[in-house]
Amino acid sequence: MATKTVLITGGNRGIGLAFAQHYVKQGWNVIATARNVDGAEELKNLKPRKILTLDTGDEQSILSVAKALEGVAVDLLINNSGISIGGGLDVTTKEDLMRQFEVNTVGPFLLTRALLPNLRLAVAAHGQAFVAQITSRMGSIADNGSGGSYGYRASKTALNMVTQSLALDLQQEKIGCLLLHPGHVNTAIINFTGTVEADDSVAGMLGLVTPPPPAPQAPAPVYTGPKRTVLITGADNCTGVAFVQHYMREGWDVIAACPEGEMCFKVMQLAPWKIVAMDPGYKDSVDAAAEALMDVPIDLLINNARLFTKGYMHSTTPEDCIHQYEVNALGPFIVSRALLQNLRLGVRDRGMAFVANVSSRVGSISENLAGGSYGFRASMSALHMFTKTLVADFLPHKIGCVLLHSGIDDKPDGVPSSADVRPEESVAGMAQVIARTRLGEPLHLRHFGNGDAINW
Repeated sequence: MATKTVLITGGNRGIGLAFAQHYVKQGWNVIATARNVDGAEELKNLKPRKILTLDTGDEQSILSVAKALEGVAVDLLINNSGISIGGGLDVTTKEDLMRQFEVNTVGPFLLTRALLPNLRLAVAAHGQAFVAQITSRMGSIADNGSGGSYGYRASKTALNMVTQSLALDLQQEKIGCLLLHPGHVNTAIINFTGTVEADDSVAGMLGLVTPPPPAPQAPAPVYTGPKRTVLITGADNCTGVAFVQHYMREGWDVIAACPEGEMCFKVMQLAPWKIVAMDPGYKDSVDAAAEALMDVPIDLLINNARLFTKGYMHSTTPEDCIHQYEVNALGPFIVSRALLQNLRLGVRDRGMAFVANVSSRVGSISENLAGGSYGFRASMSALHMFTKTLVADFLPHKIGCVLLHSGIDDKPDGVPSSADVRPEESVAGMAQVIARTRLGEPLHLRHFGNGDAINW
């Protein structure tokens, strides 16, 4: 049988170098990449088949590698490159979050897509090919019990979702996808504080598929008593309008937030207590809204703004992925953090406050059986991780988090994608789920209809 070929990104150090050492010893044709080839002395000493310059956060760099490998069959692609930029609640920046998403999530997707011709050549020659994604247990929503590391966690969660979609889209072509947790490896990415050496990690990962096991999670508070205040983002889409109408009927002070603010006639007609201009995809817009609401207690924040852009494997662009990630995953985090003082004022007055993030079961990795919608699926999956992480960080402040499947996936024009569920029905169900949840209970993705947990 002809010699097989493996391509390893980030092959110049740590886990990537250990993979390269293993496959060179096994007699494979090893193609390794590094951002700085000149400094990759240990990798050069292995004498692999090729060493290529690659920055997985740069699409042009990815396309250049694909061009250099035209006609080369690749039996195994190991997407190992990744970055970790520390990020606690108060110090995480948008730039840090987006950079990690580009390198850790978008990069592996774009490289896999760019090398599909090479993987197909391997299938033609050997009957199958594989893509192995080096993820992390920190990307497990169920396993997140410590909070922090927002950008790294969310990017790995999103990578898990992208990989599930790739697995479905590529299975008919006999290209398999693996998700591998390497362990707490003693590498530079964690300042050499790990408990597992890279060689041992690689020895254990070879041939393994280790999706994180699901674990119990849950809800958050009961709203009773005097008048309360709710802020609803995306108040101009179909679900947002229904939320505004519902809580106004219930006697709440409703703050409706939408990009056009008081210029949005649809929202103006509802006559809520306040209307603020806020586009969760833009931090400056969020900060301006928070400034306008200074000293206003908020008992319930509903992050409802969402963006959906169709994206199949061959049509998805980095811009589509990034914009949906900014609005759907990063936006709720930035809004929740910007309004933290308002939520604390709600806690001061009522003893507790809550953040409800409106998601979709499309963001469930375990339920992804159809593939496609890469940007939307990944952004919703990342939203789940952001929410899970906020639970740990907000609980000491007596602020709970609720994660809701609305049953309605809004299109860009705000029209429901399914006629089976009306916005009013969805919102009535979600409001009941919010009202039944208790502070401190584990987080689940809750179904709007019966409150049942959806496996994410």
